[in-house]
Amino acid sequence: MKKWVYLAIILLVVVLSVLPAFFHQGPYGGKTQGWYENHPTETAKELAWCREKPEREKTTSCQFAHNGAVASMASD
Repeated sequence: MKKWVYLAIILLVVVLSVLPAFFHQGPYGGKTQGWYENHPTETAKELAWCREKPEREKTTSCQFAHNGAVASMASD
């Protein structure tokens, strides 16, 4: 019985350590559109990361960064 508990713990640790790699969304991923609007330097870095690979453009962070950049230009 103990070995199953140890196995479950080890499996959980491995899954939790590998899982974030699948959800990485750029150098400033996980921020809101408003955050990108107020941080132009970081937004430029995020957009550069998004342009490196076309499939990244579909991520939430890339969409928020793009929308935040557009909104900051519109408010000037």
